[in-house]
Amino acid sequence: MRTAMGPEGSLNVDVKAMSEKSKAMIDTIDRHYNAISAIQVSQKYATAKQDYLGGLSDLRMACVDLSKVQDAGSFGALGYLSTATPWLEKSQEKRERVKGIMGK
Repeated sequence: MRTAMGPEGSLNVDVKAMSEKSKAMIDTIDRHYNAISAIQVSQKYATAKQDYLGGLSDLRMACVDLSKVQDAGSFGALGYLSTATPWLEKSQEKRERVKGIMGK
């Protein structure tokens, strides 16, 4: 994905590339989710596993929204970007919790 600074510091993003990469990520996320779901963990790591799976689900939701940006008009694209942001933030929060549980 390419980004460039536009006039007065605005950010221009290659929306087509972002959308295509997001579509590809959905399949990857689904494969990882299924693989991790099948792993048996001790009670000590059960919360981390659930948080990680929740983070993957949130990331998937963001990718679904971002994959639709390419086909939306300007205002529609802005809407999809706006709805993807909270999913990305939630996913990051869960990732940080898992890192804390795992001691990394």
